[in-house]
Formats: sequence, C-alpha cells, structure tokens
Amino acid sequence: MATGGTSALLSQISDDFLECKVCLEPYRRPKVLSCLHTFCQECLEQLHKRQGDAQHLECPTCRTKTELPGAGVTALKDNFFVESLADAVKLHKTVKKTEGESSRVVCGLCESGQEAKSYCVDCKEFMCDGCINVHGRIAALKRHQVATIDEVRSGGGLRAKPRTQPCKLHADEALKFYCETCKEAVCRDCIMVEHKDHSYNHLSKVSGGIKEELAVILEQADKRLTELKGKQQEIVSKKSLLKDTVTQVEDSINKAAEQARKRLLDQVNAEQKQLLQQVQNIEKKTEKELFTLEDAVETAIVGLSNTTDFGRSIINHGTDLEIISVKTEVHSRLQSLLQVSPDGMRVPEGELWVGFLVADSVKANDLVLVGEVTKGFSATFTTLGTTGRLGPTDLGRHYSRQDHDGLVTLQNGIQLFTVKHTGTYEIGAAAVR
Repeated sequence: MATGGTSALLSQISDDFLECKVCLEPYRRPKVLSCLHTFCQECLEQLHKRQGDAQHLECPTCRTKTELPGAGVTALKDNFFVESLADAVKLHKTVKKTEGESSRVVCGLCESGQEAKSYCVDCKEFMCDGCINVHGRIAALKRHQVATIDEVRSGGGLRAKPRTQPCKLHADEALKFYCETCKEAVCRDCIMVEHKDHSYNHLSKVSGGIKEELAVILEQADKRLTELKGKQQEIVSKKSLLKDTVTQVEDSINKAAEQARKRLLDQVNAEQKQLLQQVQNIEKKTEKELFTLEDAVETAIVGLSNTTDFGRSIINHGTDLEIISVKTEVHSRLQSLLQVSPDGMRVPEGELWVGFLVADSVKANDLVLVGEVTKGFSATFTTLGTTGRLGPTDLGRHYSRQDHDGLVTLQNGIQLFTVKHTGTYEIGAAAVR
C-alpha cells in the first residue's frame, strides 16, 4: 500500500465506523456476528442476558439471529480487522494532531521527556533514540515492528507487516497455520495436539485462494445489487404513476360532482364522499403493496451493500488472518442475501389500477349521479333498434382482461367486435338466422 494512500485512508475513516453501535464508544474486544455486524464483547453479553435466548443472539442492527458457540459470546470470533484498524487510526490521529504545533510526542518508556523518534507497533509505545537502542538490543524484542514518527504520521509502516495474533489455547504461540479440516486458524501447538493428523497449510498460502473465492461471490453480489437498485427505481416510478393516476381520477370525480350537484346537492355530496373513499382505499391497498415490496428491496440492498463493503474492505486492507477469520461468515452472509432475487419481487403491471366512469356512461342505475369508480379499464355497450329476433339488448359492462382486451359480446355469448380504447359506445344489433 502506498504511503500517501494509507495516510489518506486513515484520515477518511470516521469515528462512527470504529465505535460500537450499542454503547457508542470505541470497540472493546470487538466480536463479529454471522451477519458481519460488530459489537463489543461486553455489550453483546449484556444484550444476550436481556434477550433470554440461550442458544442465539439477535443482532440489534438487522435482527439476524446468530447461533452462539457452547462457550457463549466469549467464543464468538474476534474482529481482528476492526481492532487493528482502530489501533492504526488512533495512532495516526495522535501524531497528526501535533503537526504544526509546538507540542511534541514524547517518549513513553522513560522519564527524560525526550521527543519520541520511533513507535513500536508490538509494544504500542513511542520511544526516544536512547530507548530505541535499548529496545533493539533485547533479543526477545528484535522481531518487533518499529516505525519512525514520520512513517507513522504518513501512515506507512502501521500495517505494512502482518500482525500476528496469539492462539487462544496456547498463549505463547501465534496463529500461523490454517486447518483445512476444521476451517480455522491454528498455531504450531494446535497442529501437534488438538488438530493432530488434520490437513493444514500456512496462512499466507491459503489466504490467496480465499481472496479469489470471496471476489467471485462479491462480483455476484454487485450484480445482484445493481438488479435490486433497478427494481427499486421501478417501484419509485410505479408509485409516482399511481399518485398521478389517482390525482387525475379525483379531479374527474370532483368535476362530475360539481355538474351533478345542481340537481341533487345533498345526494351528490354523499356520493362524492363515497367515491373518493373508494379511490383512497384502492390507492392505500396498492400503495401498501408497493411500500411492502420497496421495503423488501431496500432491506436487501442495505444487507448487500453493508456486506459487500465489509468484504471488499477485508480483501483490500485485511491481513491474512483477518481475511481467514471472517471468510466463512462473509461467504455465508452473501450466500444468504443472494437468495433474495428481484425476479421473485413482482411489481404490479399496467399503466392504471383505478378508473372512473362519469354518470352519463353508467346507465344501468339511474340513481348514479356523479359516476362510478372502477378497478381497471371498462366500457359500457347498449344495442339500439329492434332488427331481427334480438330486439333491444343490453350488452352489459365489459371489463378488460389480459386475454380478452376490448372484446365485446352479447349476453348470450355472440361476439360482435373488439375495441381498443376505454369509452362509451352505441352499437346496433344484427339479425341472427
């Protein structure tokens, strides 16, 4: 990683990213759940007690349930990536805020008050030149990672060398191997005892393949995210169309009501109120379906966005151990989220879901003064004349259907012709022989 790029990255990482969403404080022993959300171990333990489920823990952010190991919250995986990143950001801010000021970073090992010239990543201490010399002569400390203040200030050296993590079972040994059988990082002693005769490999040799595997599913997730965002835009368009259509219908109802109000004002007002209520009911029902669908799409987008961001961050900036530690959870979470397909989220089709017939076109009932609310397209046809054996014949109302759009038939099933548009028509009956 380039020095300038590291410095810029550390400067851009917000405090919000590095603080627990439960206690709103910097992470303390961060633990990662199956949904990849991270919280302090103590916060999760308190949350687990309140929830009262011995075997599961519900994420306070997304409500996803994580199955707890036998040892409980303590046995959940540590988020090494966030923990080490928080250390790097904290250190970067410490040296950055002294730039251009009279104050200095002083040595933390001695009481001389000398200006610190270096920082030991392993000891987490600033050191003056004298302490650096002593530090370097101690055999047990020779492998420690030491960076100059300038390197720390620019971001270089903070994460240049992979940090090792101690084994939970063997504190004196670092996690350097990956057990293929158990799918977890192990130390040298683990290979000889708990994981004896298992298949294992060095972390550095395994992490490359895991990166490639995660990259493949991240690509699938990106594609799905694009599809879901397209579906989201479709829903927004449908909602806008629904609102415009309802507004137009309400305008038609109001105009028709004004014309009819001259005849029977009280009855017209009552009918107008009823019609508007019907339209609003139709709107609410359809809008509820769209909101429900939109909520599902947004939930899927948020889940995929958060998980892909996490996965990409761990690939780009995580150490081998950090990548391996969350590989299973990232892969499992993405597989779960990819089950949500936009193909299964049916958006209501058609340009209109509600219509209106003014009173002149509703001749079946003379008591209708304003009009009639319809769901979908509709048209009314009435025969004239008395030709042949048919006589006056009411064709009734025909509602359009997907497989019979505009089809006009008599009540006895005789087809006359088809029409292409909604409206009022007068047709003549023909003799039947």
